[in-house]
Amino acid sequence: MHLLDLSLAGARIEHDQPLPDWSDYPMDLPPALGGGQVRAEVVWSRVSGYKSVVEGKSRLVYQTGLAFTHRTPEEQAALMGALVRIAGEWALGMLRELRQQAEHDSVHQEWFNTLCGETLGWLQREIEALRFAKSQ
Repeated sequence: MHLLDLSLAGARIEHDQPLPDWSDYPMDLPPALGGGQVRAEVVWSRVSGYKSVVEGKSRLVYQTGLAFTHRTPEEQAALMGALVRIAGEWALGMLRELRQQAEHDSVHQEWFNTLCGETLGWLQREIEALRFAKSQ
């Protein structure tokens, strides 16, 4: 299974076999997103194309839309953790792209370094404001 899209409401996955509509699907979140499992319901599953497996040979690839209908607190926590990691990766990707653009221009490098410092400070302040106070 390959995760294509993820949201609080559901996911879109790519895989090798069709899944029956309205069946239960226990979706394992990738370890890179914190792992965990979320129960889902198959909303649709259809052929999305072909994938080469060996020279001259290919196989069907399916995509499936899943809905998260009944989440336990543990599933909700795993899903939220995965979405936070995805958001962080997106932000880092944007910064990496900006860094690459500024690589050969010292004026933009200075601007980029300032942006990184401001972003890090802002994010640290926001996260600290969210944390629970330590008990005494």
